Amino acid sequence: MAIRERRQVLRSLFVPGSRKFWSLRNEISRTLFLALVAGADDEGRLEGEPEDVKSIVPRSKWTVAEIKKCLKELEKSTLIEWYQVGENRYIQLKDFAESQSWHGVMKDASKFPAPPSVKTATINDGGRSDGRSSPTATLSRVGFIQDKDNTPTEQKQTPTTQPRSKAQGGLDAGETFKLANRQFRRKVGKSIGSLKPRFGQWNSLVEKHGSAVVIEAVKIWATEKGKFLRTLGYPLAFFVKEPTEWIEAAQDSRDDAEDETPSAIECATVEFEGRQVPEFVRDQILAERANGKKRIEEKEREENAGRENIERIQQEGF
Repeated sequence: MAIRERRQVLRSLFVPGSRKFWSLRNEISRTLFLALVAGADDEGRLEGEPEDVKSIVPRSKWTVAEIKKCLKELEKSTLIEWYQVGENRYIQLKDFAESQSWHGVMKDASKFPAPPSVKTATINDGGRSDGRSSPTATLSRVGFIQDKDNTPTEQKQTPTTQPRSKAQGGLDAGETFKLANRQFRRKVGKSIGSLKPRFGQWNSLVEKHGSAVVIEAVKIWATEKGKFLRTLGYPLAFFVKEPTEWIEAAQDSRDDAEDETPSAIECATVEFEGRQVPEFVRDQILAERANGKKRIEEKEREENAGRENIERIQQEGF
């Protein structure tokens, strides 16, 4: 299987910058990661022995030992999965398919076995026990089935779960967006943008990860990238395009905060203003209202104090 001449590297890797990518301590590791993107097959896989990796950067002066050290660092950062099948090692680039453009492209099945984290889809018992894609029938992510004669036929993929009107946590996409936008506005000082043009992508995020995680992801994103986000005309489009890093950060944050009883916090709902909402959402809304009321009272006190000073000066003079 030939490697495609062109691969995409997303601008967001550099601006505002991927935390995983820029947390790499070794400069060689960052350069090697870009080389792996260029050398991977259509499923983001390639041979993983350090000697084989060395062959994709033949003009470099890196030693095999240095490459092995870099691969360990890339694996630790979760940018790649470095795994072994039988006697051979392989590399799987994380989120590779999402970072490439497949419009009008028929992807080639990988000749390398899938990593343990990937469940290979099979059709008509065409799968293989060694984890490799079936030579007789492969389900492609772009929505086609490739038959024995390699003739692509369009296939509508059946969702594995029934569509839900409410996401995990009891809030739908619109309600989740309102709360997320409120968090974004508090951190950045502007709206995250209109939901309508990106509703499909936003709704998928909410259904997949739950309203609480998505709201927390937006909050972390706005906190860490607020200065950059003020320069964007439509921040929401930027978020839904590259949400993985912030979703993971939100999940880690919630795991740390909810170690004792995460399921109880996630599932507990209360009646609030005529509807059932998660208890944490009700508490969050009430806390924000209380803070808003407090800010208004402080502003009124300042205004009253200013008026009193003016009256005193008018009566007593300077």
